[in-house]
Amino acid sequence: MKCNLTSPTRNRQHSIFQKARAKTAAGSRGYVRRIEVLESRIAPATFLILNTGDSGVGSLRQAILDANATPNSGGADVISFASISTGAFVIQPITELPAISEAVIIDGYTAPGTSQNTASIGTNAVLRVELSGAFLNSGNGLILGVVGGDPRPA
Repeated sequence: MKCNLTSPTRNRQHSIFQKARAKTAAGSRGYVRRIEVLESRIAPATFLILNTGDSGVGSLRQAILDANATPNSGGADVISFASISTGAFVIQPITELPAISEAVIIDGYTAPGTSQNTASIGTNAVLRVELSGAFLNSGNGLILGVVGGDPRPA
C-alpha cells in the first residue's frame, strides 16, 4: 500500500509512516504504515454499594456475588461505596454473606466523608462504613478466602 502523506509543517513524513525498504512495483520508494502493538489495558471491575439492604441491587451481598462471578482481569475487583446519607453506613445482614472467592478490594474509604489516618500517633481516620452482625441469625457474617489456605471468618 502506497501512502503519500507528509507533515503539513516541514514536508516530512508522519511518525506513523516509515520509508519502505523494498521498491514498489513501479520502482519508486513509497511509505508504508507502521503499526505498533499496544499492551492490553484491562481495568478491574468495580461494583457499587448503594444501600444497606441485605440483598438486591446495590447491596453488599449483590456486590460480592457479582465480584465472585466476574473473572479478575487487570487486578482485583473493587467494591466501593456510593452516596451515603449523614452518619454511619451500617450494613446488617440477616444471613451470612457469600464467601469471597476471588481477589477483591472492599474500599470503605470511597464513601463520601471518609478519610484515612494521617496521624503518626493515634488515629484521625473518619470511618463511616460498618459491617454489623447484630441481626445475623446464625453462621459467620463474612468469610474471606485465603490464597493457599482455608477460608477464615472475618
